[in-house]
Amino acid sequence: MSGIWMYADRTVEGRALTADEREARPLVGAIEEPATHDAVARHRRVCRFRGWVATAAGLPTKIVVQVDGGAPLEFDADRARPDVADALVKVPGPAHGFNFYVDLPEDARDTVTVMLELTDGEVIAQTDPFRIRIEEATRPQRAAYREVWDSVAEDVEHAKLAVSGYTDEHAFAVEAGKTVRRLQRTVRIYPEDVVLEIGAGVGRVGAALAPMCRRWIATDVSEHMLRHARDRLAGFDNVETMAIDGWDLRPISSESLDVVYCTVVFMHLDEWERFNYVREAMRVLRRGGRFYVDNFNLLGDEGWAVFRHILDDWHPLDRPSNVSKASTPQELEAYLGRAGFRDIFVVGETLWVYAFGRKPPT
Repeated sequence: MSGIWMYADRTVEGRALTADEREARPLVGAIEEPATHDAVARHRRVCRFRGWVATAAGLPTKIVVQVDGGAPLEFDADRARPDVADALVKVPGPAHGFNFYVDLPEDARDTVTVMLELTDGEVIAQTDPFRIRIEEATRPQRAAYREVWDSVAEDVEHAKLAVSGYTDEHAFAVEAGKTVRRLQRTVRIYPEDVVLEIGAGVGRVGAALAPMCRRWIATDVSEHMLRHARDRLAGFDNVETMAIDGWDLRPISSESLDVVYCTVVFMHLDEWERFNYVREAMRVLRRGGRFYVDNFNLLGDEGWAVFRHILDDWHPLDRPSNVSKASTPQELEAYLGRAGFRDIFVVGETLWVYAFGRKPPT
């Protein structure tokens, strides 16, 4: 396992451990983040420390932190880390993880020194100083959608990672198939349909859907994403890509489409843009046209786990601009109803919530 390794070197009374005591490894741990003693804090004055610790005594472990020699701060190592025991042979006891943020002083110089002590009340392991360099770079706001998504999509591997969290092509195809089957169960795709995807990304779903319809239109706020989508769908002659501004479907003519869908996108949008895209879908659909949208479900157990993961693992000042935000069934139903859709159905699953409806025929 990677990380900056630490071993206990003295007791809490200050006595140095003997050679035999060191060999017995009464405490061992690793700092996994930062991955180097010379780290950089960008965009914000906080620094995350993540890692694990295990002790032979099996006692609760705490981390004592000093920032530029100031008053000590205490954090607990209280997260389950079964992966450590699986990966390491000489871990002395059950491994416990930690994940905490240290605020860097507002009046600090360019580099802040942070030192950690890990202790179970009997022995102590101390890190060498971490030197955190502060860079006052500007991070794009969440609603600057084009800037945010172009910044993570310059090459196709990073683009796939930003969209889905993985890059494996087989997994891409499997998940695309699941989405297509869900679209077939809800809004249906017919050979004569003109279909538009809001936030098409690298064309994950489009590659599976384009052969099933007359015309497939990929819209995205990122020109980089659209370039990757064109590469992926280069073998189709019924595909069109179109850049949008991140807030509406302005380039699309009114009442020109049969199906509009938006999958794995609402999580990256603020609520106002979510509703505006639903309203825009109503505008661009022909009479009787169909609309589908999904997000991860705040009310489902798996969706709640995603929500808690983001809460527990990201400091508010350190969350990426494109971090995922959940929806509820009630929210999606309200958007479609307020936009004027009819025959609305909302399905809440343990991870996903999806909604679909139809534009009135008259």
